[in-house]
Amino acid sequence: MYAGEVTITPTEAREADLLTCEATGATDPDGEAVFWLYTWMRNGVTIDGVATATLDGHHFDKGDDITCAATPTDGQSA
Repeated sequence: MYAGEVTITPTEAREADLLTCEATGATDPDGEAVFWLYTWMRNGVTIDGVATATLDGHHFDKGDDITCAATPTDGQSA
């Protein structure tokens, strides 16, 4: 599996905004469909219970450092 790139939008977020983790560019060497597993972090700590591509303002406050990791998978075991 070849990883792609991840961006978070909007780049200037407010607490009422819905953040979206956009993952693109991954390929599977066998040509199988690629799915994404998402992990959101606030100030370097994983936010438990959030495994989707979006994060609502309930999970962050002004000044927090929010990051997202998107891991590509084809749903098969390694």
